[in-house]
Amino acid sequence: MATTINASSGGLSVSPDISGQIQFQSGGTTIATVTPTGITTQVGAPAFSVQNNGTAQSVSNATWTKVALNTKQFDTNSNFDATTNYRFQPTVAGYYQFSSFVSGPSNSTQNQITALYKNGTLYNYLGAVQNLNATAVVNDGVSGSILISLNGSTDYVELWLYQQTGSTVNTAGYAYLTGFLARSA
Repeated sequence: MATTINASSGGLSVSPDISGQIQFQSGGTTIATVTPTGITTQVGAPAFSVQNNGTAQSVSNATWTKVALNTKQFDTNSNFDATTNYRFQPTVAGYYQFSSFVSGPSNSTQNQITALYKNGTLYNYLGAVQNLNATAVVNDGVSGSILISLNGSTDYVELWLYQQTGSTVNTAGYAYLTGFLARSA
């Protein structure tokens, strides 16, 4: 059990105990817990991890292409659309940390850039790589991370890829995007 501090329309209520833990609640729902070790856990904060399930994706030359992230490892608040739009649209306003990786085409020399789009517009580049190894057996790729503010209602983000080989190529089949609420607004 824990000492509970609950804020509701009826006012503030405190239910003490001797466990050494404190739970903060809003309307009876726990939003944070502080343990005797001082660790604070935010309950209900959006976090997700999605990938493209190892499926190669066709990317046209010199064209931005949305990465089809269609497999969820987890999505704590059901805010990632892995079926239609391949986007994260949180319902909690705050600052979100995102990390990504997209593999390049195997045995191809190219320039590759990834970017995070916010509300359908290029927001910021995440990473770039030039002249990937054309003879390597491993697939090169590009990764990046960023912290951005989202309003928790209409804002959404998507992972996009740009390549410049002179022709359409397929990715090597691995991409991921992870994100979590770092701090509420």
